[in-house]
Amino acid sequence: MPTNFPTSLDSYTNKVDGVDTVQAAHVNNLQDAVVAIETKLGNNSQQVNAPAGVAVPRTAGNSTVALNCAATGSAITIAAGGSGIPVTGGGTASVFGGFAIGGLVIITEIAIDGSIAVFAVSGGGGLQKIADPGGIYATTYNNGNTINVYFNGSDLTIQNNRGSSRTFNVMVLRTR
Repeated sequence: MPTNFPTSLDSYTNKVDGVDTVQAAHVNNLQDAVVAIETKLGNNSQQVNAPAGVAVPRTAGNSTVALNCAATGSAITIAAGGSGIPVTGGGTASVFGGFAIGGLVIITEIAIDGSIAVFAVSGGGGLQKIADPGGIYATTYNNGNTINVYFNGSDLTIQNNRGSSRTFNVMVLRTR
């Protein structure tokens, strides 16, 4: 099913490990949605237009700031102070906690590895890697020479096992 975005929001059904079979169409639908969002935002976008009442969470370190749009069609601009999540070599950072929603998580690190990865997250802590063109992300803790993305309790965590410090940018697309 092609995405309905930007004319309307898509809806998805959560998949259950060991019960549901994930098919190519499930992943393709999520990829269509990501492409539609990227097309809407454009290259090097610093501004997002959102309807009234939409909160845009911005994670910086271990704190989250929500920016709320005051009127339909008003622009939400991510300030220069929101500079990503620094993680030292061998270190970890909690991206967010209490994740009981489903959606997509897009993580980029462009200064050193030029990497991007897309993960599907199901309510209750399920995590599946969908795309990783550079092959440097893993979904397990303490995997060697990789960027590990995993749940530590209810916190989605990034672990940098690639050597020197890196700064990650994270975008969460919530589907429920």
